This record gives sequence, structure tokens and C-alpha cells, in this order.
Amino acid sequence: MMSSVAAFLFWASDNERLFAIACVTYVIVLVVVWRLAIQRANLAFRASRAFAGSELFELEKLNLLEVYLDGRWQLYRYGFMLIMSLLLTVVSFIAPVRDAIAGGIHLVDSTFSKAEASLFLPIMIFVFIVFVCESWVWSMRLKARYAVGVIDDLRERYRLSPAELV
Repeated sequence: MMSSVAAFLFWASDNERLFAIACVTYVIVLVVVWRLAIQRANLAFRASRAFAGSELFELEKLNLLEVYLDGRWQLYRYGFMLIMSLLLTVVSFIAPVRDAIAGGIHLVDSTFSKAEASLFLPIMIFVFIVFVCESWVWSMRLKARYAVGVIDDLRERYRLSPAELV
């Protein structure tokens, strides 16, 4: 499924309007595939929790993985991708919106003429989407990797037992 949508993106890359539609389609399909993958992953999480039993450090690592794969940050990221892809579509189809944004870019940075800003606006939006989303993913990967390292360091020095519930 993702290969088909990626092929659609590649095929549409010569046509700004088709590319914008392909971007929105890509994000929607990406969210559907992500949710299907999470349904499967939840089965593995349950089985892993049962297997880990009282290995509290391993359970914490499992919690980190679950947050990485299915945390609220993913919803924000996909929401951002969808909103920006929709903006890309609006800019590609509605000239007055495109002209207004290009005029704003020209006001902020006069080295861009309004015509240049209008010409490059879809590219700038797409690059912005990729930059923000990839940076977000990599920052979360680094955060998770650091947290796993901390857990491993703590494991070497401490023994944990679950807190009693009051």
C-alpha cells in the first residue's frame, strides 16, 4: 500500500497540484498503516509484559518503546503533516491564498520578490514538512536511546521492586 502511494508521489512530482493531492493521500495512508501496525504491536506489548514479569527495568524499556511508537507526539506529528499537506494543496489550487502568503514572505524577506516567493512556495512548504517531521522523529529516537541508556545504567546499580498500592 505504501509503495503504491510512494509511486503516486513520484509520478506526480512534475505536477504541483497532483503532488499536493499525493502528499495529502500519503499522510492519510501513513496514518492508517500506522494505526494498523499499532494494533499488531499492542499484541506484542501484552505478550512482552507477561514474559517480562517482574523485570521492572525491562518493563520500563517496553514502556519507552510503546511511547515512541504510539505516544501522543505521533498524533501531533501526523496532525502537523496533514495540516501542512492541506496548506500545500490550498496554495497549489487557490491563487489568492498563494499570492497572500507570497506577499507575506516578501514583506519578511525582501530578497525574495513576490513572484519568486509564489514560485517556490510549494517547494518551501514541502521541505518544511520534511524538515520538521524528520527532526521530530530523530529527536524522539535520541530521547528514547538516552532513556534506555539511563535504564541500563540504573539496572547495573539497583534492584527494584514494585511500589505497594495504597
